[in-house]
Amino acid sequence: MTSHLTGARTPRAALLLALALTLGLLGWPAPAAVASASAGTAPTGPASTERTDGAARVSLTSMSAGPLSFDSPELRVTVVVHAGDAPLDDAVARLGIDRDSATHTRDWVAAWDDDDPDGPTGREVAVQDVPDVAAGESATVTFEVNRAQMGLGAWTAWGTQGLAVVVSDDDGPVAALRTFVTWDPGTGSQVEPVGVSLVAAVTGPPVDTDPLTAASDLQSAVSDDGRLADVLAATTTLPDVAWAVDPEVVDAASALGESGSSWAEALLGATEGRDVFALPAFDPDVAAYAHAGALVPRLPVSGALADVRQDLAWPVGPPDLATVSTAVASGSPLVVATGDALAPTGATTPTGITEVETSDGSTARMVVADTTLTDLLAGPPGDESEEALLERRLVAETAAVAAQAPSRGRTLVVAFSRTWDPDPATLAARVEALEQSGWSSTVPISQLLDTRPSTDARTPLAEREVDTDELAPAVVTELAASRDQLASISSIVPDPEALTTVVDPQLVAPSAVAFRSSLGERLLAVDAARTAIESLADGVQVVPGSTFNLIADSGDVTVRLRNNLPQEASVRLVLTPDDPRLQIEENPSVVVPANSDLAVPVTVDAVGSGNVVVDVQVLGQDGTEVTAPSSFEVRVRAEWEGVGTAVGAVLLGLLLVGGIWRTVRRGRSARRAAADEVEIPDPTAGQPTAEQSTAGQTTGQQSTAGQTTGQQSTAGQTTGQQSTAGATRPTSMPDDHGSTR
Repeated sequence: MTSHLTGARTPRAALLLALALTLGLLGWPAPAAVASASAGTAPTGPASTERTDGAARVSLTSMSAGPLSFDSPELRVTVVVHAGDAPLDDAVARLGIDRDSATHTRDWVAAWDDDDPDGPTGREVAVQDVPDVAAGESATVTFEVNRAQMGLGAWTAWGTQGLAVVVSDDDGPVAALRTFVTWDPGTGSQVEPVGVSLVAAVTGPPVDTDPLTAASDLQSAVSDDGRLADVLAATTTLPDVAWAVDPEVVDAASALGESGSSWAEALLGATEGRDVFALPAFDPDVAAYAHAGALVPRLPVSGALADVRQDLAWPVGPPDLATVSTAVASGSPLVVATGDALAPTGATTPTGITEVETSDGSTARMVVADTTLTDLLAGPPGDESEEALLERRLVAETAAVAAQAPSRGRTLVVAFSRTWDPDPATLAARVEALEQSGWSSTVPISQLLDTRPSTDARTPLAEREVDTDELAPAVVTELAASRDQLASISSIVPDPEALTTVVDPQLVAPSAVAFRSSLGERLLAVDAARTAIESLADGVQVVPGSTFNLIADSGDVTVRLRNNLPQEASVRLVLTPDDPRLQIEENPSVVVPANSDLAVPVTVDAVGSGNVVVDVQVLGQDGTEVTAPSSFEVRVRAEWEGVGTAVGAVLLGLLLVGGIWRTVRRGRSARRAAADEVEIPDPTAGQPTAEQSTAGQTTGQQSTAGQTTGQQSTAGQTTGQQSTAGATRPTSMPDDHGSTR
């Protein structure tokens, strides 16, 4: 097949070359270019520019490195034309250039990087016949042109230019390849460089759920060819790549055995001289906490990561204002913004740091990732052609940024996501392409943070946008409340860390970002968290008791506490009656021994009578409840004490009167009654006769017998006394018939 420019007709080729050189010296564009073509078998790989019908494709084999300039005017481009499923006959390849630097914005770069055969081709520079190619075969085409032939001169501004290779047959274009070349007319040294700061999230699969599953997933991630192993391998040799590390992943990996500990040791060993940020342990979902109105939990960080910065928050996807506000309130004033968040609205790409005022008036420093550069650097590896085109696109992006404001230096941010699984060699080659461009290079993110934030106009953050995969606000609220309860419970024991180190991680783990893609495992983690806090919530309990009866103005009610914790518990009892008729003198503070019961007396005062319900709270040192409140009833009968005293006094009086009456009644015996009836003779009567005296003596003897009888009974004594009197004074005793003798 015959070339349209050179090759088969050597004299014409020589003439065109001489003309090109002459015009080049004058700085004018040349009308033609040198080209060559050969048929054969070329290396094949994934199609980089394949039409949807699979008719043909074009891949890039090689291209001159570096920008074109007056000192380096030559450009050599070699492509391979693949016939695809059908043979390719009578085809030609055209090389074109779009050299309007003034319009070559980043949007133009994105539009030009397309393989549509019917897309723009620019100004034609060279045309080359393509040898007939059988189905499944390929042919190589090489273009050799210089800057004059492409129309590049002093009149062309510094910046990126578009190149296109379009293959056509008799029916029209069948395949195309587009790429970029940079032109430097000698002003490149005046262009301020574009820095690129890279930061990678070093987070793992969900941790601290099912120990077997979690260990297995993490083991796979840190083992050879695992994602975290690839992240470490790809970034360790690039010291300007910052890390945002989940400390729990490092701790968990250290306990997995040789592979896990080796990975953790390698990571910690590479932190020297690198910007490292410790994310909150378990990588909790900032957006989920924000949308629940709770602060992001941050567990203590130990080991080597305890000394790194801990002021960075990395929400998932574009953050809303609520998420940014929560991050700042939780102690992370640096917030990574990815996706289309805070996209610039002007024609100039601003530097990658800006400030946002939060909903409470605070200020967040936003680290804004450049979506395009992130996608290019983080993309999966391609074949040789795809990688060559991608590296050209990277260089073109930074050149377009630099050309926007050549005197204004800026730093763009590349944020590698939590799911990034890099190929170390591919990343190294892409970063090297940036470094060799001459106007862009990687810089530590700390250098960016030391610069003044950009004030360029950006799209505002949405007020509130909830992702359906976030942990439900009700569950987040429950977990936050459980952590507050745990803090209260731990405050009552002498060694709080012994409780918190076990339970607190279980209350944070369910909110991990990694659970967004493992919803079933998240449910298990939530259940485990509930079980953990419930076991402690019952650590100190009020033992239910019976109803108390209070019948005095003051007395004690006893509250029995049970401590199921392995440590003694210092608590304060607060009793609150629901009626003012019962008053609590003082709410006591007590120490309940470990795994023991303690009866606590509480003094109460009764103001009136009635049934009073008393609520019982067990509070920690910070005044919050450490167990569920309980209650008991007190039957207050304060007047019963006075009534009982009066009744007792009356009863005692009645007993006294009854005793006296009984004594008096028992003392009137028959003998005393008979004595009461004795007649006393008249003293003026004559002297008694002898018989009467004898009778008196006899009576005296009877009196002696009466005295004996008196010793046996009071009545007898009385009778004896009366009989003694009878010895002096004769008596007359009636007989049974009433006569006196």
